[in-house]
Amino acid sequence: MLLALALGCSAMLTSPAHAQSKAADALNEEAFRALKNGENERARQLLLEAHQRDPHPKYEWNLANAERLSGHDVDALAHFRHYLRSPLASPEKRQTTLAHIEALEKKVGRIDVDAPEGTAIWLDGRDTGKKTPLDNPLDVEPGTRSVEGRRDGKIAKVTVQTDAGKLANARLKFETTTTALAPLPPVAFPTPDPEPAPRPADRDTGSGLACPKSGACVGLTIGTAVIGAAGLIGLGVFQTQANSASSDADAFHAQGGRCDGGDASGCARLRELEDDHTSKLTLSRVSGAVGAASLITAGVLFFAWPKAKKETGARLIPIVSPTARGLGVEGRF
Repeated sequence: MLLALALGCSAMLTSPAHAQSKAADALNEEAFRALKNGENERARQLLLEAHQRDPHPKYEWNLANAERLSGHDVDALAHFRHYLRSPLASPEKRQTTLAHIEALEKKVGRIDVDAPEGTAIWLDGRDTGKKTPLDNPLDVEPGTRSVEGRRDGKIAKVTVQTDAGKLANARLKFETTTTALAPLPPVAFPTPDPEPAPRPADRDTGSGLACPKSGACVGLTIGTAVIGAAGLIGLGVFQTQANSASSDADAFHAQGGRCDGGDASGCARLRELEDDHTSKLTLSRVSGAVGAASLITAGVLFFAWPKAKKETGARLIPIVSPTARGLGVEGRF
């Protein structure tokens, strides 16, 4: 009784797998007939279904060969390489497989992706299922390819030109969050109190420069402050332009631009980007230095410059009244 039950359960478990294997064999035989008739694409479709039903290495090798014959070089290369890693791979087919791999590597392009660790890689709008760092460069059909990286909700994208048998580089740069330099608000200064009219006995005894809060001095202070604010704004503007020129140079490299002695236009463009970056960086530093110096000068004018001193003086005033006569003293002490 128990033996019969065990045999029944075994049959139930193995029956579906056996049916799939038989179906895969039938598809494999039909694919061979299609290959003999020159129907390479139809054979590829049949073997693709056979491999999905039964992932045995023999079906994978036949699928890779049909992909090679039908012009699906990238898929054929991937399946041949996977076949060699299987412990069930046939030793007799090893040399033939290696020869096919060598020939296919000369027909496809390769892209080395440079991106932060953990970046999900998409190729031509499709998820490759791979994340950086990659074990090997991406195998692609020669031509213009779109490489996209996704990480922490951000997307970086670059277009790469690939050639058969050559390695291209895709550098993915994620934009960092930056705060734009806002224009400085106008500097507000308190309205100076009117100076009292000088008295005859008053005279200036201050030594050195003096800058009372008169109209001319306040105007000089405000003008200096405005120059300082303009210098800081120039620092932000020119620094932004320098960063943009640097990004353009990086993009030029990533898009295949090179200056190896054979591409005069590429060299000229690269020099133009580098010169633009250098000039904008110099202007930003000069603007920042002028702005800082001007603001410091304005602060000195407003807060630290010594004020004019007044000399103390006195004068005698006669006093005459019905009850008294004499002299009084008037002045500042």
